[in-house]
Amino acid sequence: MALALRLASVLPDRDGTRLTLVPARTRRLPLPIVMTCLVIISMFAVVTLTTHMASQQMRIDRLNTDIIRARNNYDKLRAERARFQSPQYLTDRAKSMGMVPGTQTRMVEVPVDAAVLVATGVGKVDSDVADSRESPLDEFGRMKRTGGAAP
Repeated sequence: MALALRLASVLPDRDGTRLTLVPARTRRLPLPIVMTCLVIISMFAVVTLTTHMASQQMRIDRLNTDIIRARNNYDKLRAERARFQSPQYLTDRAKSMGMVPGTQTRMVEVPVDAAVLVATGVGKVDSDVADSRESPLDEFGRMKRTGGAAP
């Protein structure tokens, strides 16, 4: 049987301090494994972004090609419209349809009553009708002012 003796001269006093339990250390991943994972994730992100940028660049190139094609088509249509509106083309088309140019020009004077009827129906007054001293349009205006009825 063993007997433990406490020799005051060999062992120092504890001063009343108590022992406490220290929590066990949690295991952590070693630093090289963490760094390797970060490098692999970074490389994957770079490859993904590069692929996305390349696909977007291809889309931009396709849009630019469409824009160039549309501008060329627009220019072609403008040139065709200008050709169709040219006096020479119109003259040639008219001759091919059997039309002949007019040789006599005759001016027809429109009576004031007809101009007033048209002006009241359309709501537009020509300057030559408005400048005359007294016309049926003036009578129409006085009637509208006094009557106040809607047309």
